[in-house]
Amino acid sequence: MNSICAPIPFPPGNAALESHCRRVAGLCKLIAHQLFLSTEDKERLHLACLLHHQTEEAVATHGSRIPEGVRAVMESFWHVDKGDPQERVLAAVLRLADAFDGAVQKNPHPHVEVKRLLAELRTGIGTGLWSRKIVEAFQECTKPVQMPPPQQWRVPVFPQAAVRTLEAIRSPSVSLPQVVDAARRDPATAGCIMHLANSALYSERGEVSTLQMAVARIGFVIACKVVATLAMRPLLSIPKLEGLWPHSIEVADLAEQLAERSGAIDPGEAYLAGLLHDVGRIALGATTLYDAARLQGLEESGCPTVYAEDLILHTNHGALGAQIALTWKLPGRLVAAIEHHHRPEVSSEVLPSLLYLAEYQTGSVEDLTSNARLRLALSTTGLTERDLEGCQRSGVGTWLAAA
Repeated sequence: MNSICAPIPFPPGNAALESHCRRVAGLCKLIAHQLFLSTEDKERLHLACLLHHQTEEAVATHGSRIPEGVRAVMESFWHVDKGDPQERVLAAVLRLADAFDGAVQKNPHPHVEVKRLLAELRTGIGTGLWSRKIVEAFQECTKPVQMPPPQQWRVPVFPQAAVRTLEAIRSPSVSLPQVVDAARRDPATAGCIMHLANSALYSERGEVSTLQMAVARIGFVIACKVVATLAMRPLLSIPKLEGLWPHSIEVADLAEQLAERSGAIDPGEAYLAGLLHDVGRIALGATTLYDAARLQGLEESGCPTVYAEDLILHTNHGALGAQIALTWKLPGRLVAAIEHHHRPEVSSEVLPSLLYLAEYQTGSVEDLTSNARLRLALSTTGLTERDLEGCQRSGVGTWLAAA
């Protein structure tokens, strides 16, 4: 069948509505596969998903730009008793997906809970909005394959040197020779410190030729941070997750700045938590090809990462990261921060809220936006929106992300 040549535009400034339509299209694609719909029906359904926000009047006005088969599905979507049997099936799939995503968004702290939401939506069976078969197809296509235990996730050994180095920053007895000695243990790290000291960030003072001079130039706090960060690089530089390293550096950078402004969290601890906040993404490499394909399909349709993970795996990379942190025997505060950085409202700790704000400030859209969650995180940390705006990626953070 012919695709839409010129889609009806979304109302100006209504990006949220457009995102909703794309998520609904992703959900419908899952259900359509489960129901073994034809390729033509899948295409009709997809196009109807992108249009279902429109009024009947708008669709009528632009009718010449919309294939007849799609208009028929839309008619059945608006009027349950209209259309042939197949059009009613497609409209019912769309109706269920639309209601499901709408129910997620109604929560002030959006969270995909498949079992609970589908249980609530079963009432639509009795009213003819959708059939039991369609609800069960949705339930089946979002049933997770059992995740293997953490021992099979191929998680690297945690570099304890990173924690010791960050702790050294807070020690009043730390000395320049100690930091130089820590850096010298790894030639690659020592080379990076030399490179940083001679970079455009510091080069106006002339070139340095020894590691001790390099550490003295950038300062032992920055040097410790470089040593600790580069010790983490093997954990976070994963070919399949090429954006993980620079994103983790940016969140760590901003978390440290926000901690300094808040005064409620040690900046060194905030920095380490920022580096590790998305470590659970390592575990996603252990998912089955089937789950990986479903996750990829949803994200390509416009579903945020956490939304897709909760839908398909019934867990997310925050919870998986907490399991990894437990195997590393990290402090409880760090475990909680990693686990709840997308759900700070479920924790009484300050660090999850701080990480939420740091990730928010990066512009990363890993979950549905929530003004209520943002306000709560600001209140918990004692920060303001002006504090957020005042925190930007630092020169050293940018340099480390590219190192």
